[in-house]
Amino acid sequence: MTPMEASPPREPADDDLLAEMRLALEKAAARANPLAPDMERFMAGYRKLLRCFNKTVSISDRYQSQLMEIKERFEVTASTDLLTGLANRWKLMEQLAMEQSRAERHGCHFSILIADLDHFKIINDTFGHQAGDRVLKSIADSFGHELRAEDLCGRWGGEEFLILLPETGLTKACLVAEKLIARVRANSVPWEQQELKVTMSVGVGAFSRGMSLDACIKLADDALYLAKKQGRDRFAAAQ
Repeated sequence: MTPMEASPPREPADDDLLAEMRLALEKAAARANPLAPDMERFMAGYRKLLRCFNKTVSISDRYQSQLMEIKERFEVTASTDLLTGLANRWKLMEQLAMEQSRAERHGCHFSILIADLDHFKIINDTFGHQAGDRVLKSIADSFGHELRAEDLCGRWGGEEFLILLPETGLTKACLVAEKLIARVRANSVPWEQQELKVTMSVGVGAFSRGMSLDACIKLADDALYLAKKQGRDRFAAAQ
């Protein structure tokens, strides 16, 4: 059997057209068709182009996968506070807006906690900002023990945190605030042969239909101010 008569090896890059061309070449070779050599050259050229095309597609897919990974990392970075790993202020506002929209549509409710570490400046001034960062990270990690999967906790700014509690009225939100305060009070951060401890004050506000987000946040912020005024290490609820 001559090389022309032998069946060409099947390429991994075969497509339907190449398979049809191979069958036609085999029939032409079997019948000693004088066009068989031209068909073989044409098929070889097509096979080469097909390999190049598949290689290009493979490279394109790889780059696309890398771009998607970079995009996902960017989205996570853009919505995350780099120190604590919690949601940042931009992410909090986005989720608050979504929760407000859901509450207006379905008549459900949610509450907001604004928490502030008491006298935190003393930690930074006495032990340095690295110690302060360690305390903030430790406190942020501890919140997860008292919050549900659907709750969202984020760093509101400095030593302030905002906690969004979906489907939660004022009474239950106050219970969450009390648990968070107790958790922070019990928290201890080792630093240079010492144990750093802080307390936390919390303001609690509940969203009502027709209320703006700014108004709801102000309720919790005013309640936080009241908790500070009453002696700190406690919560106050907006009435």
